[in-house]
Amino acid sequence: MLAEITQVVVFQSLAVGVAALLVAAALAALLFSFVQTFRRAAVLPLAVRYACSRWINIVSVAGVALGVAAIIVVMSVMNGFISTQRRMIRGSLSDLTIQPRAVPDGNGSSRMPGSFEEYQSALEGCPHVVALAPRFIWYGLLFPKGVLDIFNLGREGQDFAAKIIAVDPNAEFKVSEFRRWISPVGEDDPGLRDVERRIYTPPGDLDRPFARLERSGSLPKDALLLGVSKAYRLRLQKADRVEITTFGTKSSRENPTPPNQLFDVVGMFHTGDQEFDSTVVLITIPSLQKLLSTDVNFTEIAVKLDDYRNADAAREEIGKRLLAKKLIKGRDYNGLPSLKIEIQTWEEQKQNLLAAVDNERSLLGFILFFIVIVATFIQFATLSMMVNEKTRDIGILSTLGASWGEILAVFVDLGVAMSLAGEIAGVALGLFLARESTLAAVERFLEDRFGLKMFNPDVYLLKSLPSEVDLVQVAIIAGATLVAGVLFAIVPAVRAARLDPARALRYE
Repeated sequence: MLAEITQVVVFQSLAVGVAALLVAAALAALLFSFVQTFRRAAVLPLAVRYACSRWINIVSVAGVALGVAAIIVVMSVMNGFISTQRRMIRGSLSDLTIQPRAVPDGNGSSRMPGSFEEYQSALEGCPHVVALAPRFIWYGLLFPKGVLDIFNLGREGQDFAAKIIAVDPNAEFKVSEFRRWISPVGEDDPGLRDVERRIYTPPGDLDRPFARLERSGSLPKDALLLGVSKAYRLRLQKADRVEITTFGTKSSRENPTPPNQLFDVVGMFHTGDQEFDSTVVLITIPSLQKLLSTDVNFTEIAVKLDDYRNADAAREEIGKRLLAKKLIKGRDYNGLPSLKIEIQTWEEQKQNLLAAVDNERSLLGFILFFIVIVATFIQFATLSMMVNEKTRDIGILSTLGASWGEILAVFVDLGVAMSLAGEIAGVALGLFLARESTLAAVERFLEDRFGLKMFNPDVYLLKSLPSEVDLVQVAIIAGATLVAGVLFAIVPAVRAARLDPARALRYE
């Protein structure tokens, strides 16, 4: 493992070193060219004349422009996807989550290190902490009435599995976007398929989301909120009755009967996180305590901060206070001191997913940059042909007293001009196409004229292609393109500068 990490570090260092050398070479060539250009007034006009003398130069400029525009559009769309994905994931999680590890209870079982009230007392007045809320996490099977048979369980077993999150609604309102979860959905709310948008039904009272339903002919049951995606999979609606079966805290060989309880579906929720909405059901903490016949009232604590940028400082202070009260262990799985196992930010809880999406963006940008490399190869070929065509002109310039540096500057300036022209056109085109309204218009045009469906809302759970332009990325793309253009212009420029005047004048 250590050898693999060492190899990665070595390759990364080599890549950074090579990139730094290429950038330094390009900057040195640019500086030398500019010095020569301003020393002799005829250099720049001659470069402009050569640039306008052949229509083939437009091909190089167009290639660079299309490459730059393509990278800007794709990276902007990826930025939009990542930002939207982060917002949807963020909507189902709190700033920090405290997940204490259980300790032995002396009876062959385990318990939480303390009650929720003890954690509240320990964290009272803690800097950056605004609110706390208990959550009791459990797992079980959720069955709609009348489908509990071996055939349905065999065919659709994964749909019946549920992550049960028991909450205190009044506390949950303060630490998460719980009120948004249970609010009516808008037309542009992400994370919903059209069919889920049609069946979504919020609870009747947003201030009392777990209020029991009054039913004629039977007593009301405890309330349950279903994720809209799970409701769609199980074909459930508001006011349906479901049964939850699970293993109890006291289940054993002597007591193998699993606890079960009936609940009324009082509404649905949507967080925008498809995984959350398709697996989670929400009930109150007393309801889960009754189901499990336990007095445990939490398994994790959601923490709201005054500013998420203070997460690291808040974690340190929270960890210090809880360690002093022996309410957390403060060690990782190897026994080393660490708070990141028991106190996690929302980004750490979803770090694998976020890292995967970021890697996809970087890899896609790297691959697309080869379009620009191909365009600069065309520029290299164009400049090489121009050196051949202008050999006699170069000989005449040398005879008239032009130095090799001034001749080199003419062709470097020509390469820079072609790269800059392509970049300016590409950046303008890319910024225009990267607008969400432009992307929507292009999408409609392709679908209406050619039947090409560029974007499927049911797959990506978005109403339209998201886009977010990052000006820093645009600057990096433009800078990298200019470096590539200068590097590919150096070879033809050096070849032109080294031509022997006598041979150049005899060239046919």
